[in-house]
Amino acid sequence: YSGPIEDDLRLEMKDYTQAELEAATIFYRDMANTLAPQIRDADGSYAASDFETLASLTGDGYRKLTRERSFSIFGGDYTPVKKLGWAGLYTAQGMTGVSVPLTGESAVNPDIPGYVLPFAMAHEMAHRLCIARDDETNFSAFLACAENESVEYQYSGYFMAYRFCIAALQSVDAGAAEKIAS
Repeated sequence: YSGPIEDDLRLEMKDYTQAELEAATIFYRDMANTLAPQIRDADGSYAASDFETLASLTGDGYRKLTRERSFSIFGGDYTPVKKLGWAGLYTAQGMTGVSVPLTGESAVNPDIPGYVLPFAMAHEMAHRLCIARDDETNFSAFLACAENESVEYQYSGYFMAYRFCIAALQSVDAGAAEKIAS
């Protein structure tokens, strides 16, 4: 029964042009690429923290959004998300996490790629904060990741924003998307 998140964040929603989408895609790609060296080990592979460490940091971005940015919509319970049991079943279904409104629990599939894990945790926490629509939880997760002091969260947020933008651009202009992705 809540209104759209743009009302709480005082955002003006409008249609965007392809040029604006291309610029956003390039921005998020470049931000992720700038952060990437900080989360890679000596051989260049992603050096992820363990699930519990990441889960303990998820609320930090939301706290900052609430306290420093004065977005009260992100205030609430920052209890760490849990690991989903039967991860293989969820992986087979392409599910990264679930939230149970009745109990207020959020759980994330521990078998998803490490670079997606922080974003998925922030997404499920957004559901717990009573943000229901997936597009709004994705936006909330991005904001929380970008505000988090953890470079793993920042990278995950910018990388996932890039993925969403490149997919949107692909549906409009595959050639432009290919050019940006290469």
